[in-house]
Amino acid sequence: KALQQIDECFAEKNVCLLHGITSSGKTQVYIRQIEQFINKGKQVLYLLPEITLTAQIIRRLQKNFGGNIAIYHSKFNNNERIELWNKIKNGEVKIVLGARSALFLPFKELGLIIIDEEHDSSFKQQEPAPRYNAIDAAIFYSSLFDAENNGTGTKVVLGSATPAIESYYNAQTNKYGLVQLNERFGGVQLPAIEIIDTRTVAASKKGKVMLSPQLVAAIDNTVKNNKQVILFQNRRGYSPFLICGTCGFIPHCSNCDVTLTLHKFSNKLHCHYCGTSYPKITT
Repeated sequence: KALQQIDECFAEKNVCLLHGITSSGKTQVYIRQIEQFINKGKQVLYLLPEITLTAQIIRRLQKNFGGNIAIYHSKFNNNERIELWNKIKNGEVKIVLGARSALFLPFKELGLIIIDEEHDSSFKQQEPAPRYNAIDAAIFYSSLFDAENNGTGTKVVLGSATPAIESYYNAQTNKYGLVQLNERFGGVQLPAIEIIDTRTVAASKKGKVMLSPQLVAAIDNTVKNNKQVILFQNRRGYSPFLICGTCGFIPHCSNCDVTLTLHKFSNKLHCHYCGTSYPKITT
């Protein structure tokens, strides 16, 4: 049904937002869309926010499309880039999977751009110049192809479980098409999420609380059942670096050449790569 709705949307608009909750089958929809465009002799660009996400997606796409897939990101050397550049220009490569910079490859017959996790801020390049938003650029790009091909140009699918406010607003105001997948595949339940305000816990305990009682109880329960626990911290240390207010000097590790993190507990500067600690610099 979602596939059919996307096709109907593409009959009128260039851009469609696929709002599907986690594990609802968005990737499967992408695969079927890619099949349709490849059968028409078109090329497909699949954009991901991070290079690290490509491994699992590649495995799924290779199952379906074999060797028709090329990967492109900023870590390639010049020789690899030229080889891929020429293959895309000649139309040998049908599917390109890449980070935001893959948008500037010389496609011959680009029919579809899929932007997965479109809410992710990584699609916006801050440094170095040129500073651009790959999503806005892709949508503008599609309109250029559309003008060239009398309304049968490149189509864009934006996919996310938590769409960006701008994308959702554009879909609500009928600028983009909107297709929704509201159920998880196989009827799997979403995990229970509990948000705890640690300020209220600290007030009742009269002091600083590292772990809330609910979290301690949940960890105890999990360990008793011989299961494992992952605790995510937003960052290690009190400050990611120290900087001199007069000359702008930032202390680095003499072994690793990375900035040293200030830990308030030990009152020392620590290197998170090799573990070396240094006394806190005050001059």
